[in-house]
Amino acid sequence: MREGLWKLLCISACIWLTALGANAQGNVVKDYKEEVGACTFEAFYNFLRADTTLRHGEKYAMILQVGPTAAKFLDYNSYYLDSVRWSKGDKMTERAYTPLVRTHTPQKNAYFLTHLDTDSIEEWQQFAHLYAVLKEKAEPIEWNVNYPDTITRQGYKCKYATAKFRGRTWRVWYTEEVPMSVGPWKLHGLPGLIVAAQDDSRRLRFFLQGVRKGGDYPIRKHPVVKQTRFLDAQKLREWRRMETEEFVKFMKLLGIKWETEGPSAELLYAPRKYFPLELE
Repeated sequence: MREGLWKLLCISACIWLTALGANAQGNVVKDYKEEVGACTFEAFYNFLRADTTLRHGEKYAMILQVGPTAAKFLDYNSYYLDSVRWSKGDKMTERAYTPLVRTHTPQKNAYFLTHLDTDSIEEWQQFAHLYAVLKEKAEPIEWNVNYPDTITRQGYKCKYATAKFRGRTWRVWYTEEVPMSVGPWKLHGLPGLIVAAQDDSRRLRFFLQGVRKGGDYPIRKHPVVKQTRFLDAQKLREWRRMETEEFVKFMKLLGIKWETEGPSAELLYAPRKYFPLELE
């Protein structure tokens, strides 16, 4: 039920934010994102999160764009919508774009942009009509690669490594056949592409589904506008926790009112346990 509410919220927010880029007639969608760099390689992942308050886990389709100076990890539907809008330039109408938003609603409302030339990360998180941004250094991850284990995944010979990162212990398989020191989320620093990763609880997992050489669509980011809020790590984690565990209270904090009465209200607004990727 909460997933349906989030989908509705995402559709409304996407259409609202798109309207910011429309021309005076309101019928042409302006491509307002900023180009960061070229994309030469793309890796497709599934992100699985087990939720103790749900009967089944959550599965998200994600994509990692990699270029000479930047890497971006984001929801695949967000990537699809952005690439279509970019390819149409100023010829994409709101009438044509709105159905795409409805059929390709983003599942994850955040993306992670790593500037490889400056070792810095921008984390963009959408909360209703606002974008919260965290800027930080890409801290080194001290991987233990002294394991003899090897397996084959997605046709690649993979090696095993472990590391403690942001409060969790991660166990990963990586392949030197794709010599890129990147991976899903903020995981990086190995001598090859990360093919699979999971934390010790086995409730957070990333699995590579496939790769391809990058096409014409570049790596891009949102511009800083009046709806942008720059937060520190502690504040961003608190917003995420409130969105999960105190949804109605959090929406009111953002100035959004939700109906809390009715037969399905108890289920619709039932608090869920916050289980973040980062603990520290």
